[in-house]
Amino acid sequence: LEIKPFQYQAKYVNYNTDIEKANLGDNISIIKTKNPFNNVFDLKIKIGVGFYKIPEIRFLGNYLSLLGTDKYSVVELKEAFHQLGSTYYFNATENSVSLIVSGIESNLEKILVLTEELINNLVFDEVKVSQAVEEFKTQRKLNLEQPIFLAQTLNEYALLGSKAPRLRELTKKEIKKLKAERLENAYNNILNYEKTIHFVGNTELSQLKLLFDKYLNGEKKLIDKEPFVIFDRQKPIKNKIYILNNKKSIQSHIVFNIEGSERSNSKAHYSNAFNSYFGSDMSSIVFQEIREFRSLAYSTFAQYSLAPMEGKNNSFIGYVGCQADKTIESVRVMNDLILNMPEKPERLEMIKSSLIESSKTSRPSFRNLIESIESWKRQGFDDDPNKVLLEQYNNLSFKSIVDFYKAEIQNKPMIITIVGDVSRFNLEELKRYGEIIMVKKSDLFVN
Repeated sequence: LEIKPFQYQAKYVNYNTDIEKANLGDNISIIKTKNPFNNVFDLKIKIGVGFYKIPEIRFLGNYLSLLGTDKYSVVELKEAFHQLGSTYYFNATENSVSLIVSGIESNLEKILVLTEELINNLVFDEVKVSQAVEEFKTQRKLNLEQPIFLAQTLNEYALLGSKAPRLRELTKKEIKKLKAERLENAYNNILNYEKTIHFVGNTELSQLKLLFDKYLNGEKKLIDKEPFVIFDRQKPIKNKIYILNNKKSIQSHIVFNIEGSERSNSKAHYSNAFNSYFGSDMSSIVFQEIREFRSLAYSTFAQYSLAPMEGKNNSFIGYVGCQADKTIESVRVMNDLILNMPEKPERLEMIKSSLIESSKTSRPSFRNLIESIESWKRQGFDDDPNKVLLEQYNNLSFKSIVDFYKAEIQNKPMIITIVGDVSRFNLEELKRYGEIIMVKKSDLFVN
């Protein structure tokens, strides 16, 4: 009896049938998709402004979750949601502020009554400002003690300079002077911006439109959402190595950065194939050469990432986390791999098979479907990219991987960042790999 291998039938996303859309006036849009499994809905009210435009938003997320309303204390409000099988929280990014509510769909209208109360009648409490400030300070202090957080912050500083996220936070003086009135003004400003409502559940769109118009539509003219923000990175003409001396670091955290070309979706299959071959999984060149063969690193990877929107540049990033006394050797080996990628064409069929299977099984979960489609559209795809990629993977050659590497990676100037104890490695030897720039912790954060 011959047992045939299971052939997975890909189910691609259809922008036209997998989601439904409606509008409430000019600047409130509804996007809905079904929940095929249960009666728990997800509601996201996404407002089109973030902490790039309004810096206080970075602080508001924690603060808003501490507030009650005219009618309820915060404990009573959360209990009222809980009694309906519902929870809520706030989230903020550079580009948006979101209120996320989930709950039992049969209680949807009752939950929307509470949601309206939450949005429109918050009481901005001065005592809660002090509580939020203490939580913010505690989290910031904990972050400063984490070498991996410092490594991320140093890398952002090296790539973005004054646009680095930690340099755009509220200063210590500003946080100390924070008053409820300032945060209330920021919140009211946020409510003036365009809204997109995401709904995952089984209530009909026509009914949702009636409910949202009743409870979530303030009927005032809203400001268009802010343009999506992605910062341009610096483009070095020679190698630079930024070093943060951290005597508490047992490990060195080393990051290698190369500026890529402008995003082109026609090359997406090449970058995915390169990643699979060079550094994104345990069978890759980087993992085997650095971790398996030489035992240099606790962790390592390398990846060429496509820009999250059209018109922006892609980027290459490599990482090695190693013992401090292996820093120089780790830099040397990763540098050599980047400059002279070993060629092992016999791996092509394994790579193609993996990518083909991935393209068939990469359909987003129903709860992530709306966000995925929005992201794909921002990247310039007018259809599920996995459908196109499947055809391209079938025609992939090893030469195309090598050609992509030579065009995008090889011999390009690098920005390298290192967080570690400099007393445990040789700075003079490190100069062979680029100009050294010593950075103080105070350079990375607002004062």
